[in-house]
Amino acid sequence: MTSISHFEIPKTSEGNDPNDHQHDPQFLDKLKLVSTDEQTPPVTTLKPSLPDNEDDLALIFTREYINTFKFDSIKGDWYRWDGKVWFKDKGKSVLNEIRVMCRENIYTDIKLRKRFLTARSISSLETLVRHEPTHQCLLDQWDHNDSTINTPLGIIDLITGDLLPHDPHQLCTKITTVGPKGKCPTFKKFLKQVTGGDKKLMRYIQKLFGYAAVNATQNPQLFAE
Repeated sequence: MTSISHFEIPKTSEGNDPNDHQHDPQFLDKLKLVSTDEQTPPVTTLKPSLPDNEDDLALIFTREYINTFKFDSIKGDWYRWDGKVWFKDKGKSVLNEIRVMCRENIYTDIKLRKRFLTARSISSLETLVRHEPTHQCLLDQWDHNDSTINTPLGIIDLITGDLLPHDPHQLCTKITTVGPKGKCPTFKKFLKQVTGGDKKLMRYIQKLFGYAAVNATQNPQLFAE
């Protein structure tokens, strides 16, 4: 119930127009506050629309998993992001994730569950998703940045030396086994042995290793020293 209040204007012989009282000094005292109760209309709750076709479900999957799954249209392989690197989804976990996504979005409708939670529909959805442009990744897009190297601690900018956070948009499928903060005593011992302790030569060999770590040939003079 809703209570609505209003002022009731006293009637005169001519009616109850407020203009009829403009010369009455007691007009405000004669006003009467009247309250009435009215039935409040019920609030209508709109039910969220359910996906009713495979394309709707494919779009939902893309929205939720755009930074989790990529499809290499050249190799025909799915790749999955684990927080540090994209790895080949050999176990086809994408199919299970599609099934989970379907369950979560149509669990309230028995007819839709019977329609879409089948091996044929899941396979059909996977085909739709792999052709979604935002999931596709061409062979030359993987590991495209020659000035960075991916490590367990983050992505190293080889130009500035900065350690950057892991980023799925960098499309790294390779990662080193160690980060940049290790003391590497075995490697240093090796350098000392093969150079006879020559620090200048040790530094030069370190440059060669760094040069070989990336797919870049911007400095051909390096090997002429």
